[in-house]
Amino acid sequence: MNSNFESSLLDVLRAIDAGDFTCAMEETGTEEQRQIASVVNGIVMRLNGLSSEIRRISREIGTFGTFGGQSEVYGLEGGWKDLESDFNSMATNLTVQLRDFANVTREALSGKPARPASAPSRGETRQLKEQLNQILLGAEPVRA
Repeated sequence: MNSNFESSLLDVLRAIDAGDFTCAMEETGTEEQRQIASVVNGIVMRLNGLSSEIRRISREIGTFGTFGGQSEVYGLEGGWKDLESDFNSMATNLTVQLRDFANVTREALSGKPARPASAPSRGETRQLKEQLNQILLGAEPVRA
């Protein structure tokens, strides 16, 4: 490898290490250098796509209170695909739980017979569901 190629590779690796997923290498030089650059650029592209999608869904849920979004990054495989799948499962679970809680409280406030929240949940979310159910099933509906 020549020093220009090594320097370019090092620059891109430092950028990735710093969280900059917008860098790229020129795919020039020997066949081996072009292959290395292509692989590095593919990694950067997937990291950029995955980080953008995770940020987008996190903002939708955590900042804007919008549920239902899913990450969709083309070309992920292996551990990257598993990470995206786990993140999407988390977003789906939150969506299902929150919508269930919202539906049962809306029904109770409109005077309909109370039904318990039933979305699958664990941990603190399960505690919240149990407390919500105690409130809903033990309280009289609010009449307008």
